[in-house]
Amino acid sequence: MSTPPNASGRNDEWKLRILFPDRDSLSATYDYCTEEALTLTVNRIHELDGEHRDEYGLTETLVAAVEAGYFDIPQQATLDELADEIGITHQALSERLHRGHKTLIENALIIGRMGR
Repeated sequence: MSTPPNASGRNDEWKLRILFPDRDSLSATYDYCTEEALTLTVNRIHELDGEHRDEYGLTETLVAAVEAGYFDIPQQATLDELADEIGITHQALSERLHRGHKTLIENALIIGRMGR
């Protein structure tokens, strides 16, 4: 499997995934582009450290699944066992894992597809 690109171009438009050390660096880059008459649209900002919002418990659920060995081969914990450990239903856990996978894929692997 190959690593997804950090840049893609099509129809006179580039989509880039750029890592900045801090928000001031992003602001400086944005200001530079504006001064040089370059069109720059920031679609998404992700913090790599610090606390982040976990609206549906996805981070906790995914971490618990990894720690319990749910994703191991051979699998160390079943969906039912993990659901019991977390204290939610089998169905709720299944839905959280699906939302978590989708969120990870959208944020880590897909460039330029906003709102999906």
